[in-house]
Amino acid sequence: MDREPYETGRAVALLARCALRRNDLESARDRLEQARELVAKLRHEDAMRSRTLEALTQQVHAEVAIASGDLAAARTNLRQASEAFRQTNRPEEAIRALLALCGVEHDAGEHRRAADTARACAALARAAGLNKELSLAEARQAAAMLHIGQREEGCQMLRRLLREGNRESLSEVMLALAEASTMIGMRQDAMRYAESAGAHARSERHRGLVLAAYASALDGKFQAVRYLNEALVILKACGEGILGARLEAWLGGMALPGAAPADAGNAPDRGAQPTA
Repeated sequence: MDREPYETGRAVALLARCALRRNDLESARDRLEQARELVAKLRHEDAMRSRTLEALTQQVHAEVAIASGDLAAARTNLRQASEAFRQTNRPEEAIRALLALCGVEHDAGEHRRAADTARACAALARAAGLNKELSLAEARQAAAMLHIGQREEGCQMLRRLLREGNRESLSEVMLALAEASTMIGMRQDAMRYAESAGAHARSERHRGLVLAAYASALDGKFQAVRYLNEALVILKACGEGILGARLEAWLGGMALPGAAPADAGNAPDRGAQPTA
């Protein structure tokens, strides 16, 4: 490419993201390595632009780590990307990296970490006047609170968000309410919330999560296995390796179609609806 290192590096990082969308992890990693070399080259010429390119590269690296099921690398790169975006005066992207981080933590079942990350993200979004990001952060905080002994507080926050009706977070709010309903045995309510989430789904990830919510609400029934398998196909296709591994473990606990897993009444993480 006959362009300056910054433009070339940005193009290469975005090509890595395109390769990831095709589920071509090897090409994505090769492109990322090229982008890192350009970051290093640019560091001696323009420190600020190098840091900006590094932030994008770390963000894409995190996406590759998520697809690969590498929680540690995803967490490290999202934190580093958020800090780099903050240092280069890009607050929206810094907050979005933290939003992705709390989603990854929730996907991995690290709900206390997810709640803390989402709370910090909400504070930053509130201070910056970013209402869309604030609504998403609060939805993810509330979803995590369901699992850390703060279910009632989490439900209150979800009901408030539902009244506010922010379209960006509506699907995630509905998914969390479906999960809360399943946790207390209100499975018909859970199905209704999941159906509403499906009507407001904004991505393939959300559509996969809706199917997982159906599976959770139908726990112990043959249809649950079918929904969970369909969710896995969708989530793996859109690069959700960390969540996919968790759902596979759940599916593995369904020894026989139509039979509930052994500790069905005492597994707080089953059916968790992470946010995107």
